[in-house]
Formats: sequence, structure tokens, C-alpha cells
Amino acid sequence: MGTTPSATPSVAPGPLHRDTASGVVPGTASGIARGNNGYRAVGAEGRAAYADSKPRQVTLDQKLIAASGFDDPMSEEYRKIKGRLVSLARQKGMNLFMVTSSVMGEGKTLVSANLAISLAQEYDNTVLYIDADLRAPCAHGLFGVEASPGLSDCLMDGIPLHEALVPTGVGRLSFLPAGRQLTNPGELFASSLMRDMLHEMKRRYADRYVIIDTAPALPFAETRVLGRMVDGVLLVARENIATLNGISKTLEALEGSNLMGVIYNDASHPAWPSFPGYGDRYGTNRYAYGAHRTGQGQ
Repeated sequence: MGTTPSATPSVAPGPLHRDTASGVVPGTASGIARGNNGYRAVGAEGRAAYADSKPRQVTLDQKLIAASGFDDPMSEEYRKIKGRLVSLARQKGMNLFMVTSSVMGEGKTLVSANLAISLAQEYDNTVLYIDADLRAPCAHGLFGVEASPGLSDCLMDGIPLHEALVPTGVGRLSFLPAGRQLTNPGELFASSLMRDMLHEMKRRYADRYVIIDTAPALPFAETRVLGRMVDGVLLVARENIATLNGISKTLEALEGSNLMGVIYNDASHPAWPSFPGYGDRYGTNRYAYGAHRTGQGQ
């Protein structure tokens, strides 16, 4: 994973393995009714119900290998990605990052969650991990908690952020679930509510890393909108799913975003795959890092 002096994203050979993993700011709107999105205002009574709910007990999924503490190849890959990310972040004053993929099934959620955990294991790091895939949220399952209250509830119903945050017990890592699922969150992501929330997070939590898992970038416009609001974007490309054409289209779709690098996931061979023409288009000074076989579709 890396960047070049130009705006052109770079991708390249890295130490890739195949291993098997064992099994802010409260929103100000009181609801935004738009078509069939399912937006619904909960009002004061609903907010009180959230406030009265019991603290959510976290149970980490075994696929969160970065939390295991084992010195194995999978954890090492995440440490390499973390090291490069932290180096770039400190050089350029960045702290707000988005992890996405071209299509579903490339492992973006598991990669982003493990990256957030790896960051939080550093003594000095405070990390917020956000599930912003409101169409098909699944990160909450990795932590064994319910999806609500979460991001959509904070933005649309005015649920205070601190009531939605879940302490994970892993270093200083907090988790903001997606909240209730929306069929078309595009308008919400393009709204001033989302912009203001991210701006305030960056301002108020300048010493905190924020990792955001999103919907795939090719089919869904809200991810492309969000990509222009964050400091940097990481693209997960999974072996046997990622194609040169798909990656090229994703890079074009993310134009205007700061694409920091590509994470090649589920690698069967310790080398960047042979995508004819890829090096010709993006140059020879390329970087990429591999992640383990996730066995997970998101």
C-alpha cells in the first residue's frame, strides 16, 4: 500500500500469503422521509428508549485475527498495512480513512475491522471503527452486537454519538455500528448531516484514527461521495473476484478521492497477480500488501 508524488494511485507486488482463519457528533435531524428509504423519525421517546437500553456486550469473532495476539503471517500482514498507513498519516496529518472494494465479496469488512484492531493495539492509538455500509451492514456481527443504535440513527434521529458507540475491549478501540438498514442511503450520505459529522470528527478527534467500512464503490454512489470527504481511501481487491477492468472502473469512479493503496486479499501466491497492462498504466513504482484468506463475502 502506498502513494506516489503524483495523484496516481499505485499498486504492486508485496508479501502475500494464503492462510485460513479459524472459524462525533449527534445528528441534528429528527428524520428525513425520502421515498421508500425507510427513514423514520423516532423523536424524544425513541431517543429515550435508546438511552435506556443496556450496554452491548462485545464478543469478538474468531475471524478478527488481529485481536488474537498471535505472531502469525496473517497478523503480520495487518501490521505491515498499519505501519504504512500510520507513516503516511503522520506525514500528511491524516486521520480519516475509508475502506471499500469494487464489488461485494472481496472481504472489505473483515480487512477494515482487522486493520482497526491492529491500529488500536498500539499503545498511543485511539481508534474509531465505523460501519457505513447501510445497505448490507455486517460489521456488528464480527463484534457480536446489534446494529442499532448506530450511524444512521445518529444522523437521522439525533441519537447522541456516545450512546451508539460500543467499547470493544481491544485497546482504545470503539465501534459505531451501522444502525438500521437503509435501501437507498445516497441522499443521506450527500447531505450536510454526513459532511458535518465527518468534519466534526476530524476536528474534535484529531488524535484518533477513524476507519470507515463502506458499501462497494462501483454499484453505489454514496461510497463515491464519501470517498471525497475522507482523507484517504483503501481499496480491497480479492483474488478470483477482482479484475483489471473492475479495478480500473473503480479507480475512475473514485476520481477526486485520495486513493492511498490497494490491499490484495485472499492471495494464493506471494506476488501481485498478473493483470496484463496494469503496470503499464500505473507505472512500475507500485505498492500493495496482501491479507489472508478471509472466507467472508463482505
